[in-house]
Amino acid sequence: MCADQPEEAGNARARMLQWYVAKTEAACRHLQIAPSDAASQAGHKFESRAAALAWLDTEATNLLAAVQWADEDQHASLGIKLALELGVYLELRRRFDDLVSLSCLAQQAAHRVGDQVGEAKAWNNLGTGLWKRKAAGGIREAMRALVRARDLYRAIGDKHGEGKAWTNLGNAQLQLGRTAEAVNAHALARHLFQVAGDLQCQAVAMTNLGSALRLAGRFTEAGNAFGKALRVFRTIGDQRGEAAALNNLGNALRQEGRRDAAHGAYTQALEICESLEDWHSVGDTLRNLALVHHAGHNFPTARATWARAAKAYHRAGASAQSAQAAGAAVGHREG
Repeated sequence: MCADQPEEAGNARARMLQWYVAKTEAACRHLQIAPSDAASQAGHKFESRAAALAWLDTEATNLLAAVQWADEDQHASLGIKLALELGVYLELRRRFDDLVSLSCLAQQAAHRVGDQVGEAKAWNNLGTGLWKRKAAGGIREAMRALVRARDLYRAIGDKHGEGKAWTNLGNAQLQLGRTAEAVNAHALARHLFQVAGDLQCQAVAMTNLGSALRLAGRFTEAGNAFGKALRVFRTIGDQRGEAAALNNLGNALRQEGRRDAAHGAYTQALEICESLEDWHSVGDTLRNLALVHHAGHNFPTARATWARAAKAYHRAGASAQSAQAAGAAVGHREG
């Protein structure tokens, strides 16, 4: 009987991993767009986005521990899949250190077992975590990871995956101030998503392209890009994408001096972000609104809006941004 125990333990782990993968996949679908089929497989449905997020929050410690089984060849495939599925959740919760460590583990496991698709996705998630973490030297590390992801996707003929790598490369390039390169990267990502027939990712690429154009001072082109993205997000029911496009549109309008139009875009974005309980995005939107109020010399409202932004950032666990917003509220002076 003792000889059977290791095999039984391995089978038990496999069953647990299978259940975790299916449940996590269903939950993470709710964190992205929420069409009628967001609840996926039978037996793993969630009543709402809030219920899915609550389950992930409760099980996060166990899920992160289960991913470590990817180090064992017999569990590598499921461990890699679980790590990659968790990327959506970890990015939403801004747990970038966890995203980086899980992506490293998934990349190493995928490389070891010859899973090129899994390895490409892991490099892409790793690059995402590195550039969003914004640690010293992290952006250049992110670029290296994303180039590896892009090259792997290209080698296996995955245009959709290559588009995602180009999207993240463009975002990293923008952080390095390489605006022209970022414009090209996002334009290429949009083209690849068009070839792949993915409307949502086309709209994301269009939003990112608009951001790059805005930073290049091409405000009219940026506004057109945000407008096109906004129409797609509304058509497919992607509220998070809609809010992001509205926020970015507001930024372009504000920089053009069109404060009333910017205020309208930010107000719409704020309503959506609050309904989704996306507190970091709520903080970002309130920060943008505070800047509009300040530009219009409405200083009391600007102070109050900065204070609201500080509370939202605090709820999101973004302590540094919460402190900055609180400081802006306290130190705000007329003139």
